[in-house]
Amino acid sequence: MKSENPFVDPEQIAATWRPGAGLDPSNALRALRKKEALSTGVGEVIRQSNGVLAGRVLFYSSLNRDAAQALRSGDELLARRLAGAASKIERSPGAIELAKAAARTRIIDRLDSSPHILIETVKDNPHLANVVKRISDRTSKLRRRYMGNDEPQFFFGRVAEWSQGDSFVIQLDHFGERMRLGVVPNWAYRIQPGLALCLRVEHSGNGQVLVSYDEAIDTPDENATPDNIDVVDYYPYNRPLPNSQNAFELPAELISIPTFQRPRPVDVVEV
Repeated sequence: MKSENPFVDPEQIAATWRPGAGLDPSNALRALRKKEALSTGVGEVIRQSNGVLAGRVLFYSSLNRDAAQALRSGDELLARRLAGAASKIERSPGAIELAKAAARTRIIDRLDSSPHILIETVKDNPHLANVVKRISDRTSKLRRRYMGNDEPQFFFGRVAEWSQGDSFVIQLDHFGERMRLGVVPNWAYRIQPGLALCLRVEHSGNGQVLVSYDEAIDTPDENATPDNIDVVDYYPYNRPLPNSQNAFELPAELISIPTFQRPRPVDVVEV
C-alpha cells in the first residue's frame, strides 16, 4: 500500500510555482510568502548527544505545492486558502510528532532533504506510518475541498528499469502500464529498481501539463509485475511536454477509472 508523502521541500514548491525556471528555492519561498501563498512549515532543532546544535529539520505541507500551482494560474485567493490549510496540517499533533522523530533520524542518517528523512523515519515503525497515512488522507480531503476539479491527479507505482541514464521506467500499480520519466538531477542517487513512487499530474489553465514524482510512503505488497509490457511515451520531470506530442495522454486503463477525470486535449507550450 502506498500513500502520498504529505510533506515537501522548498525545491519542490519552487519547481511547482515556476516549472523549469531553476529558481533559487529561498527566493521562490520569499516571493510566495509575500503573496501569503506559503505556510511556515513544521520543524525541529537537531542536537547532538552532547546537546550541541547540529541543524534543523524543516518540511512543508504538500498543500504548499497546490498553493504555488494556484498562484501560477493567477488565483491568489485560492493560493492563500491552500496556504492556510497547509498551516493547519503543520500545526497538528501528528505533524509535530513526525518532525521530532525526523530530527532524531537525521542525527543518524545525515540525509539532505527533510521529506526524504521522513521516509526513513517511518520505515519499520507502524505507528509513525499510520500518522503519515492520516495526515496524507486529511491533505487529500482539504485539496479536494479547495481545488475541486482543478486538483492534480496522483498515481502510484514502482521503478521497473533504471540504467543510470537521464530517464527511468515506472510501472504503475494495478494496471501493468509503464511510463518513462525524466530524472531530477539531484534526485538520481535515490532511484533504484523497486522504489515506490507517487506521480503528480497537473493540468494547468495555461495549457501546460506537468508530470512530477516523489518517493511514496510504502508498505510492501505482493503484487507481481510482469516483464513483457511496452513502455509508453517519455514524460519529462515537471516540464511542459515536448513539441513532438500535441496532447497529454495517460494510459487508457487509467482513464477508465471512474474517479479519474479524463483531461481534455491541450496545446503544447513552447519551451
